Amino acid sequence: MLCRVVNMTQVEGAQLLYTMALAAIRQDRIDLGRGLLAEAIDTHPQYFEAAVATQRALDSGVRN
Repeated sequence: MLCRVVNMTQVEGAQLLYTMALAAIRQDRIDLGRGLLAEAIDTHPQYFEAAVATQRALDSGVRN
């Protein structure tokens, strides 16, 4: 198995976590998605609006 380490900024890391969260949510893995959203928000050095909005939508039961 090939394993590579990719250097990235905090912003890039937060964006990657957010993208992974959306993928998990689309696959109905809601708990995993919530956890990844929380990590994305914690990782970003500033307020991460898209992740917070998605988290609020999940909390209110909004589904597309």
